Amino acid sequence: MEEKTIKIGSDQLHMIKTDRFKTITIRLVLKEEIKKENITKRNFLASMLTDTSEKYPTKRLLIRKAEELYNVDFQATNSRMGNFSTTNLTMTLLNEKYTEKGMLEESIAFLGEMLFHPNIKDKAFDSKSFDFILENSRKEILGMEERKESLAIDRLLENMGTFPYSYRNYGYLDDLEKITRTNLVDFYHDWLKRVQFDIYVLGDISFSDIEKYIKKYLPIETYKRVKTDAYLAPLTPRKKEQIVIEEDEVEQAKLTIGCVVDNVQDQMLHYVWNLYTIILGASPDSKFFQNIREKHSVAYYISAGMRKLDHLMIIRAGIDESNFKKTVSLIKKEMKAMEKGEFTEEDINKAKMIYSTALDEMSDNANTLLESFVTSDLTGIDSIEKRKDKIQKVTKEEIVAFAKKVHIDTIYLLKGGSHEEN
Repeated sequence: MEEKTIKIGSDQLHMIKTDRFKTITIRLVLKEEIKKENITKRNFLASMLTDTSEKYPTKRLLIRKAEELYNVDFQATNSRMGNFSTTNLTMTLLNEKYTEKGMLEESIAFLGEMLFHPNIKDKAFDSKSFDFILENSRKEILGMEERKESLAIDRLLENMGTFPYSYRNYGYLDDLEKITRTNLVDFYHDWLKRVQFDIYVLGDISFSDIEKYIKKYLPIETYKRVKTDAYLAPLTPRKKEQIVIEEDEVEQAKLTIGCVVDNVQDQMLHYVWNLYTIILGASPDSKFFQNIREKHSVAYYISAGMRKLDHLMIIRAGIDESNFKKTVSLIKKEMKAMEKGEFTEEDINKAKMIYSTALDEMSDNANTLLESFVTSDLTGIDSIEKRKDKIQKVTKEEIVAFAKKVHIDTIYLLKGGSHEEN
């Protein structure tokens, strides 16, 4: 694998040459410092940009063109990564070795058409596409309210404070109703000028060809690259955790616990944290799974997950609300056991194997491999090969030291409204 990064104005083109895949994957990562009021508009805009364009003003014409390019796959997703809002435009195409000469250039031209030449007439987005996406967006936002496990996590984070991690990534109905065909055009032009571009291309490629086509078809005009740290500052741990109980129409109560992680660097951040989480609650051999779900049978599911850019760990479980206090007590017990070093070298070795296997699987898929480069550039984590080496050097003492840096902040329960509170 060979890598090369070049600057395009204030932005960057990252090229990764590998013959492991028959496809070429191109991802445009457009990021800016997050603002809550822009989340819904950015989601709406991403849908507009992938629905039609100036050259392909109907969905049918757009699909036909994608088919002509040997069914090139093109999608847009929005997400938050720490302090950043990111729009990812990803295109996957067959290497022209397996199609015909000129397909790579034509596909990149198609990508440029979608981003830089949207379906705008008389300073307004196309009405048919706009109305269709407006209705779909409304349904999606309302639909998220029915996904109770996700809702419980949203409500947990909102109760932890007004920080970027408390913003709902799928947007807000009030903001959606303010979007018009014309003000979305204004937002699009402003957004395109202020976002930072990182362009990633992975596959069996020619660096010179990729550079030439990207510069030709992606007229980037970002003149200043704002230096913003992707990591949010860690919260100050509460002296006493807060408990929030709310009611909804749920058959199975949703328990979520937000833990604050102290500011840690390098080895602890990128490696020790992973092993701690796997041992505690992110594998079938974890303490949570074996002792809370299997031994005590108080949870239908239970796991722990990392949000490193936010310095948070989220614990989630599905329980009978009558088991609320017992489940929380058992979770605290297992966390305290980690602080005391009540886990074995075998637990550590299993966790290291799980981590290494995940890295191998990441390398076998073009999209996940590309994602590892995006994450590395954003967070400063090492390459996959270096990660495999460094994870093996993590010691039990380091995991114990990390365990003492994890503090429960908020315990949130979403329970059925027809039941009595435990």
